[in-house]
Amino acid sequence: MYLMQNLISAGDLLKRSWDQYTKHFKSFREPLIWTMIPSVLIALLPIIPGATSGTELLLSIITSIIMLWASVRIIDASWSLYEGKAPAASLTRTLAWGPVGRTVDYAIISILAGVLVILGVFLLIVPGIIFANWFAFAPLVTLIEGLHGTGALKRSKELVAGRFWPIAWRWIVLNVIPTLALVIIVSVLGGAIAAATGTLETYFTMDATTWWSNLISAVTSVLAMPYFLIASVILFAEAKKTR
Repeated sequence: MYLMQNLISAGDLLKRSWDQYTKHFKSFREPLIWTMIPSVLIALLPIIPGATSGTELLLSIITSIIMLWASVRIIDASWSLYEGKAPAASLTRTLAWGPVGRTVDYAIISILAGVLVILGVFLLIVPGIIFANWFAFAPLVTLIEGLHGTGALKRSKELVAGRFWPIAWRWIVLNVIPTLALVIIVSVLGGAIAAATGTLETYFTMDATTWWSNLISAVTSVLAMPYFLIASVILFAEAKKTR
């Protein structure tokens, strides 16, 4: 009971994540810009002359690589801010492509945890849910504590042990509430543009996808990415306090 009482509440998690993101936006601006560029280009492909499916595939690969790098940069910056330190200049004012190994480590442990979750889903769903909660901290363990492979997975499970449902509930809140907010924002913006262009009647149908609706989704998704990562870092940091 003591451990649960000291775990950050779901409401505080959302608020503190929002405060860090908005008050220190400059710390996350660089990776955001580099993630935004290919994401916007993909959304604009329908109106770019000469664009092909090969162009989209290439941009998708580039976007995935940049997003991995950006995730590591954002996590590093968020952890520094959580500890009360200003993020290093290399995290906020330069590309900092040097620490490629950290990005590779992050990708490997994320894939490993993802594979275990998928295998768990195949084992009648419930194990997948359990694995998802047990191993959600593994990528952060790799970046922040320096553990790799099964060591990171074991440490993540250790952080969850004895408070499975309290932490699962915080992950649910962290993902559901901001996602619902994004859906509302995208729907309102898209509906406003559709009304202005006289396409409101067809906007909410499956056949109404347009380059501008894709653009709205791409921009809002990229802007939201740091928030989810920041919240993950804060939850991880709070879970570490009692372990």
